[in-house]
Amino acid sequence: MKLYLLSGLGADARVFSRLKLNAEVVHILWEMPLKNESLTSYALRLSAKIDTSEEFCLGGLSFGGICAQVIAQYCKPKKLILISTVKEFDEFPPMAKFAFRTGLYKIVPDIIYKRLAFSASRIMGLVGKNTDVRFKSMVAQIDKKVFGWSMNKMANWDGAGDFPYFHVHGTADKLLPARCIKNATLIKGGGHLMVLNKPKLISEHINRYLEA
Repeated sequence: MKLYLLSGLGADARVFSRLKLNAEVVHILWEMPLKNESLTSYALRLSAKIDTSEEFCLGGLSFGGICAQVIAQYCKPKKLILISTVKEFDEFPPMAKFAFRTGLYKIVPDIIYKRLAFSASRIMGLVGKNTDVRFKSMVAQIDKKVFGWSMNKMANWDGAGDFPYFHVHGTADKLLPARCIKNATLIKGGGHLMVLNKPKLISEHINRYLEA
């Protein structure tokens, strides 16, 4: 069965390269959002790459997990896998909710965009030179407009609905702290991009879910 995966913002298919999954993995690549495009419209455009004539599974990391949930409302995957993400607005940490509700996030993207590749690997919980270099090379390709658009969509997102899922989240996630997350399988010491430095453990959890 095919497993369609959406990477996190600032990442691409390479972020999943260390996972060993028992499925035919198909990567859905990010596209440039249209002017004033809603999250639902954008997610449905991405979903055009999914062959819905056959059963399929869907997964997403971080913002990709949010998009995967929106797609799941319309395309009905057999199984939904969420990695290092949130399932509703209340799962964002207090600082993020404050920034979203006050509009403070609107003045942050440019600052983050300029400094991200130099400091974010620490926040993402990455260790090891090769992992750090891989992450920074992905971050360097972030489109600033896409980044700002996604921040706006997260600020106005209330959740995608109630459907079965498997959520795996790291206890050391500094971007989306595990204390704010409900109903997830926790990976001890896992950071936001734990798929890069804890791939074996995460693969085992996901494969068990796929095979159940």
